[in-house]
Amino acid sequence: MKYRILFIVGLYVINFANAQVQDFYIIHRGDTVGLVYTEQKTPDILHTQYSIKSDVDVMFIIHLQIYTTMNVRFENGSLSSSDVVQKSNRGVFDGDVKTKWIKDKYTVLKNGRSFYLNEKSIKWTVSKLYFEEPTGINKIYSEEIGKFVELEKNSKNCYKLKVNYPTSYCYENGKLQNVKVESIVGDILFVRKNR
Repeated sequence: MKYRILFIVGLYVINFANAQVQDFYIIHRGDTVGLVYTEQKTPDILHTQYSIKSDVDVMFIIHLQIYTTMNVRFENGSLSSSDVVQKSNRGVFDGDVKTKWIKDKYTVLKNGRSFYLNEKSIKWTVSKLYFEEPTGINKIYSEEIGKFVELEKNSKNCYKLKVNYPTSYCYENGKLQNVKVESIVGDILFVRKNR
């Protein structure tokens, strides 16, 4: 019994040691309007899991609350599944996108509509941007919109996603420091929270 308890405690410590957690303040026009919670787990050498959650509460012309969860799994360095759910108090930003490797292709289910991606392996996704600098990468998969998007290096250690609302990711020593979303209501910043 004693060895069984030590074994379970040992597994917990190993799993905890293989987890990276980082949070970001969401700032709009100088006010903190929410938080982004990120976690990367590597339970074993073959699997990596990313969990990203954001919670926004802001007053534009109307009061808006948006809650997003993104759960992403990689196996052997390739995307095996992702599940993104977004809910809002107004229903305007609600959405659900699931991507899954099934047999020999990726199936995407986006807001009730299903389609396939013509890719054999997806190595880079938006969720990885929170934990790794995308050096030399020019195309990544967006779990939130269910398609590939262009990524360009726009300055030293800063990379811009070419999506509806251009989004820049800036790094220092390989660690993400901030994200800037160019939206129709002004720039929205995600600023790394010091731990």
